Amino acid sequence: MTEEALDQGGLLTQEDLADILEVSTRTIRRDIKKLKSDGFDVSTRGIYQDIGPGVSHKSKIVKLYLEYNTYSDIQRKTRHSPGAIKRYITKFSQVLLATKNNLSIKETAHIVGISERLTKEYVQLYLKYNTKENKERIADKKASVQTEAKKGVQK
Repeated sequence: MTEEALDQGGLLTQEDLADILEVSTRTIRRDIKKLKSDGFDVSTRGIYQDIGPGVSHKSKIVKLYLEYNTYSDIQRKTRHSPGAIKRYITKFSQVLLATKNNLSIKETAHIVGISERLTKEYVQLYLKYNTKENKERIADKKASVQTEAKKGVQK
């Protein structure tokens, strides 16, 4: 598949392969490592210099959430546990709050405890989905993280 994509002028990410084959990205990484050790070349987007890795699975999960998928739908589509899904959405919510408070990407990443790359992806998702159709979902997440922050201050 990767060779076919390359022949057509494209490159697949590990996430693309996971989606196509309906497996986890962890499985794809393990399989690529094995194929490489057996002497096969697996050309994915991340190995080409200056192209960089694809969108993280965390961003994909948040995107599904912002598109009004239920936790059950997200779990089925991504094979992630409800706990992991909740963690990713909570971190996204914390990024929203930090963005609202005009913190930089670097400050936000440090405070939330995620990479700058993921912070940027979350901010991009916020900008993309901060629309009339999705305002309710975003407002819910902002409100929930503000409530949690207030609880933490009161303790």
